[in-house]
Amino acid sequence: MDLLEKNPHELKLKGQKLSDTYSILALNKTSQLVEFGLSHNALTKLEFDSEYQFNKLKVLDASHNLIDSVIFDLKRLEVLNLSHNKLRDIPSMNFCPSLKILDLSHNDITKLALHNIEKCENRIQELNLAANMIEFKCNRAYNRA
Repeated sequence: MDLLEKNPHELKLKGQKLSDTYSILALNKTSQLVEFGLSHNALTKLEFDSEYQFNKLKVLDASHNLIDSVIFDLKRLEVLNLSHNKLRDIPSMNFCPSLKILDLSHNDITKLALHNIEKCENRIQELNLAANMIEFKCNRAYNRA
C-alpha cells in the first residue's frame, strides 16, 4: 500500500532509519504534502526544492536526527522543528518567508546569526534556541522595527 494513499497531505516516517532525503524524494505525490514527519531517523542533511516537491508543505518535523546542514526553499513552510540535531549555526530561513515557528533547541549552535532569519523575522512568532551554547556578542545594533 502506498504510504500516501490513506492521507495524501500527511506523511510520518518517524524512526525509519532514514539516512538521506533522496529516497524520500522518490515518493510520488510529495507535492501534495502539507505535514511531513521525519523525526528519530539518521538524517545528516535536509535538501528540498519547493518548485518540484513539497510546494504545499506547511509543517516539517525533522527533530532527533544528525542534521548539520539545511538547504531548502519552502515558501509555504510555517512550522519547522529541527531540535535535537547537530546544527552549528542558525540555518538560513530566508527562503521560507511564511515561517512562524522555528525550533532549534538542543543543537550545537554557538553563534546567534540573526541575518539567517532576516526575511522572515517579522513573521516568526516563536524561536526556540534552548539548550544551545550560544555566545552572544553585539557588534552592531539590531533594530527590529
